[in-house]
Amino acid sequence: MDPDMENILMKYITLPLVLKVFNRDQKLFDDFKTRNVYLDKLDAVMESVQTDLNHVRQQMYLKHHIDVKPLKPKGEIHPYKWKTLDHEGIIELSSNELQELTKNAMQEYLYGSLSKPHKQTNRSWYE
Repeated sequence: MDPDMENILMKYITLPLVLKVFNRDQKLFDDFKTRNVYLDKLDAVMESVQTDLNHVRQQMYLKHHIDVKPLKPKGEIHPYKWKTLDHEGIIELSSNELQELTKNAMQEYLYGSLSKPHKQTNRSWYE
């Protein structure tokens, strides 16, 4: 598998996890008294992650013709079967590897190279 295809596969696996964690975090922020400070940034980050995930899916299907299916986890190992027109294989990631990949992606979107400026909105404090 070439590095570009591997990068696309890892993003395809990781970005939905990133969205899931940010969605869960957003629900936790709802209980904060000063939630508005955080929610605008979180909304902008989640929009950016979703845009990138859509782009990754488009690249997978239109450019690389990759199909990926998660397989049943084997303990701490999470296998993913991938298939192209010519090749196929299995990527196995441990829970710790998935957690680390997700954490690194979240950091990039929050304050790394993928961070984007956001506009503060006029949310009501009592929504």
